Amino acid sequence: DGAFFITENGVDMLAFEPASNTPQTFTNSDSSFSVTVNGYICNFSWNAITNAVNYYVHVSIHNDSLTSNTGFNTTDLSHTLDTSSVFSPSSRTVYAFLRPQFADGSYGSYIPTLTLYVHD
Repeated sequence: DGAFFITENGVDMLAFEPASNTPQTFTNSDSSFSVTVNGYICNFSWNAITNAVNYYVHVSIHNDSLTSNTGFNTTDLSHTLDTSSVFSPSSRTVYAFLRPQFADGSYGSYIPTLTLYVHD
């Protein structure tokens, strides 16, 4: 699962590429938002947020909460997302942003960003 390679500046690096069909779980910094990734299938889950009636998640190749490649709204505390039509055939680092929506239609702050890796 790992191979040595030489970068342009000559530094030896060790690259790790997850084996295909090997689920990996990624968690944000405060463990409130996580995802299990199996290839391009992402099973997101998160902790309930007080007074939230809906959750919005957007997923992006950019670490920017305003940029989205795909996303979803749900009232549940988990959701499965097939990202193959958005990110394949590239294996890449992806960022997920979650924020709650309240009964009056307003949105709360984003919780800490979740960084994940999708691959074929």
